[in-house]
Amino acid sequence: MKPLLVGLVSAALIFVSTSAAAFGAVGHMAVGAVADKLLAGTNASKQARSILGTNLKTASVWADCAKGVSSSSFKYQGAGKYPECELYEKDPASIKQMESYVRRNVGNCPSAFSAEVCHKQYHYTDVATQRTSYVKGQVGTSGQDIVAAISAAIAVLQDKPSPEPFRIASKKEALRLLSHFVGDIHQPLHVVSVYLDASGNVIDPDQGAFNPQTETTGGNDL
Repeated sequence: MKPLLVGLVSAALIFVSTSAAAFGAVGHMAVGAVADKLLAGTNASKQARSILGTNLKTASVWADCAKGVSSSSFKYQGAGKYPECELYEKDPASIKQMESYVRRNVGNCPSAFSAEVCHKQYHYTDVATQRTSYVKGQVGTSGQDIVAAISAAIAVLQDKPSPEPFRIASKKEALRLLSHFVGDIHQPLHVVSVYLDASGNVIDPDQGAFNPQTETTGGNDL
């Protein structure tokens, strides 16, 4: 894929993500739909559809649909739970693609950054609220967080190898992931975390120790 296509698709997704509530299927599909409209009539749009076999609106939910695959049996168990996943559920080949993706991206993360399986960690980063920008190496960042995941998807789209720990099998899979992750990274609850000491006081984890037992699974539980 030419760098221009990667740039246009990424820019279109980023442009609409800043004002869309990309936290759930409605938000992600809104991001994808407006990106489709912004790219309409361009060579980038034609190439994206050629890779995906569909549009960015439909592709934008794939990464969340893949969470319906069991991390132990690697069988899809989400059938009927989420209407937005119906397109993938009714196609046996699509189900196998989700199962394959999860199998490749469950136990491959090198660090115990989170209790979640590896591919679920790709959707967020946990930068402290005191930070005003993302700096790799700070508490809450990791080599398998959303910033690294977006870079990995772009690399595959540029005909480069999928960097570790990411195991992205194809451009189709990469573009599905990119269309989702760009929405996620614009959602505050996917990029910021509050850290506490042993007494429950808010602290700056980059300036002192925090109590790991105070960690939660974040805004998804709210």
